[in-house]
Amino acid sequence: MKNGMITLMKPTTTTLSSLQKLHILWNVLRHPRTSPIAKFLLGGSLLYGILPFDFIPDFLPLIGITDDATLLIAGIMVFMKMTKAMRKEIEKNIS
Repeated sequence: MKNGMITLMKPTTTTLSSLQKLHILWNVLRHPRTSPIAKFLLGGSLLYGILPFDFIPDFLPLIGITDDATLLIAGIMVFMKMTKAMRKEIEKNIS
């Protein structure tokens, strides 16, 4: 408390820009210790979202797009979880 006012603490972590996050992701993908399974899951989910053939066709209202989005989000989340330690290590080197 300073002069009757509460002072706010500065956050201990730094906020990364989108460009820095992409740089970290690129370094994780190129790193030799990154699991081939993690790379396959990320690539497969991105490819599934782009390819014209799906488990559920996109012309079906709402359901067709939902399966694309679900698999894409799930693939990214699993990749992020599998590479968490490596991302933190690379983030320290960048900051």
